[in-house]
Formats: sequence, C-alpha cells, structure tokens
Amino acid sequence: MSTSLDKSRSKSLSVQTIVFAEIIWAVMALLFFLLFSVTEPGQERPIWYSYGTSVFEIGAFFSAAWLCFRNWRSPQIVSGRKVWLGVGLGMLCYVIGSLLFTYWETFLGRDAAVSPGDFFYVPTYLFLGWGMVMAFADRRLNLELWQWGIVVGIAAISIAFATWITINTSADSQVDLFGIAPASAQTAPAKTNPAAPQPKPSPRSSIRPQPAPKTSPVVAPKVMASPQATPFIAPAIEKSPAPVAVAEKPAPAWVTTIEEALAPLKPFWTTFM
Repeated sequence: MSTSLDKSRSKSLSVQTIVFAEIIWAVMALLFFLLFSVTEPGQERPIWYSYGTSVFEIGAFFSAAWLCFRNWRSPQIVSGRKVWLGVGLGMLCYVIGSLLFTYWETFLGRDAAVSPGDFFYVPTYLFLGWGMVMAFADRRLNLELWQWGIVVGIAAISIAFATWITINTSADSQVDLFGIAPASAQTAPAKTNPAAPQPKPSPRSSIRPQPAPKTSPVVAPKVMASPQATPFIAPAIEKSPAPVAVAEKPAPAWVTTIEEALAPLKPFWTTFM
C-alpha cells in the first residue's frame, strides 16, 4: 500500500517539476524578447539575439517532443499511443529543421530561398496530421451518414479556404485578402466647394480714386569702418574617414552546391509553404 502511494507521490512530483520548469522557460523567453527586441532607430539587432531566440524556440519544441515520447512509452497509457507518437515525431522534425535553419541562416549568413531545414518542416505537418487522425480513428466512433458528411464538409471547406489564402496572398497586391481595398485607397479626395458668386456692382455706386500714400525717402545707414579689421577665417572641418566595406565571408563549396541543387524547388516552396 505504501509503495503505491510512494509511486504516485513521485509521479506527481515529477509532473509538478516538469510544469514548473516549462513555466520558467516561458517566462525567460518572454523577458528575453521584451528586454532585447527593441533597438535604437537605424540599428539592427545583434547576432546574439538571433541565437538566443533560436535557443528558446528549439528548447521548447525539444521538451515537447520528449514529453510526447515519454507518454508514448508509458505503460499507464492503454490506448492512444499512436497519437503521442505522431505529435512527438512532428515536434522532433521541427527541432531538426530549426537547427538546420539556424545554422544556415544565422551562422553561415546565407539567404537561400530553400534550405535543408525546409525538408524537415514538411514532415512536421504530416506527422501532426497523422496524430490528429489517430486521435479519433482509434476510438471507433459510430457516426451516422449525415454526421460523417458534416465532418467531411468542414474538412473540405477548411482545406479550400487555406489553399485560397495561400494562393491569393501577394506582397504587392492593392486589394486585401477579402476583397477590401486598403485604407489608402479608401480615402476619397476632399470635395472642393464651388466658387461663391461674386455680387454684381450696383450701377449707382461710384468708385472714388484714393490718393497714393506718401513715401518718405529711405536713407541708407552709415557704416563705420573699423580701423583694424581682421578677416574672418572659417574653422577647418575634419572629414570623417569613409567606412571600410567589410568583405563577406565566402561560403563553403558544399553550401553553394546544395543551394544550387535546391534552387529549382523555389516555385513549389513559395506556393505551398
């Protein structure tokens, strides 16, 4: 009896420790973003900020993958292990993709359209979708025909809507996603009031010429020349040296080879990713 209580207490303590560690990690990530994300105008974020955000992101997804695999191997979970396996594999693929992306974009300084990390982001969604399907496929749901029709209809509408958003989204479009013009296009020009009609002069009114004002002659002030006038010498302005262009670090040959091999996949990636 005491052994079962001890096991339950140790299990509850481990769960509490995990939850407490995740909360601390989330608060640290939030503080890191709030304290160091804002820079002075005209300055870019330092390189260590990119590494810091990558560490917090990868650490969070790695812990999620570890917890999913932990539940998958746990003997206390009787059914639904495939759900945890699918979600865990998706999280693990995202961790590997983020590691490759950080190495490629931050460490090597490459701005490639397709990086090796993208090949792990795609399996992330596939494994997550498989895990979500297994969540209700193993339950043996006894739905009627019209209920299955509603489920299939919702899925079809969601997929069509997501596809429409992905295809119609463009950076230089002047029309919003839902057919609404932007605010700059909605502002109508200010209406100009027509000129008010001027009253016609009455035939009885007579215009009397007014005499021109008398102007007094302008006398130029006398300038007293100083006996000892020293010429004004402008101070010399020191020219700042021109900024020296820093040579870009050449990429290794294998990096260039991979980028050239992945370049033909750019249209596919920009359309569906």
